[in-house]
Amino acid sequence: MTTDVQKRADRAEQLLNDPLLDEAFKKAEEDTYNQLLKLPFWASDKKRRMLIDRINTIKGVKGYLRSVKLNSKDTTKRIVA
Repeated sequence: MTTDVQKRADRAEQLLNDPLLDEAFKKAEEDTYNQLLKLPFWASDKKRRMLIDRINTIKGVKGYLRSVKLNSKDTTKRIVA
């Protein structure tokens, strides 16, 4: 019997392993790093912060998907044990 937790974990794993989504994350992150590196020293702190926030958001989404995947395995082990 598949639980909702397991279904969420399976979906998170599908998303993490999706080549198109992975490519989109990598491209967005790479483009943002490049924009950050090309900023002139006189650029506003607001612009720098926005770019850094974008990178952190991308990493946060990937991290959240990983945690959904891992937490379900912990929950499944507790239910079975």
